[in-house]
Amino acid sequence: MPAKLNHPLAGELSYTEYDWWEGTMKFPELEDFRAKYNFDMDGIPEDVDDDDDDPDEHDPIELTVPVADGAHPSPAQEAALRRLFSDREALAAEVVVGLVKTFRSYMAGMMSGYEEARIVASKEGIAKLNLDSPSSMKIMVDLSSVTILSNQRDGEAYMAFDFHCAWDFEHGTSLLMHKGKFIVGSSGADFGGREDLEGHIESLLEYVVE
Repeated sequence: MPAKLNHPLAGELSYTEYDWWEGTMKFPELEDFRAKYNFDMDGIPEDVDDDDDDPDEHDPIELTVPVADGAHPSPAQEAALRRLFSDREALAAEVVVGLVKTFRSYMAGMMSGYEEARIVASKEGIAKLNLDSPSSMKIMVDLSSVTILSNQRDGEAYMAFDFHCAWDFEHGTSLLMHKGKFIVGSSGADFGGREDLEGHIESLLEYVVE
């Protein structure tokens, strides 16, 4: 089983104990997306306490490609990787669409496990900051990782974009993409390792707010 893979698009990948190839990448089209707020447990916006030496420099974005036994990425995963590295502007625009829809769904109460009082308070805080718009996502999120899932449809794997986000600073948020289009959003790291991904998608779509 090879420990390293020099991928023509993704560069050097290392195979980990978690059964995935792992590397880092840059996504210039989303580099100016930098969370400046968190919402406390009462939904009140607070400035992010950023201790970085250079607050304008992003940490590397983690890229993972789950495969069994150190195999090379599947043809469907290769198709998704080609899209990830060749169609960046269109993909970034669709990611922003997904972020806005996921944020609105969250605020409408999609994410279970949160008290309604917090959601109502968050609505008030967000209204004060005028954050419910595509441009506002630039101060609400940081892209932390991209996963090329093993699940595929029509010859191309799904991709999951995971973000640190202001509205759920503990869990973050995750966007599921397929063939360059936003499918559905959820809390962070919600899409990996699911055998019945299609069923999970259907359950989440019931709560999507346009």
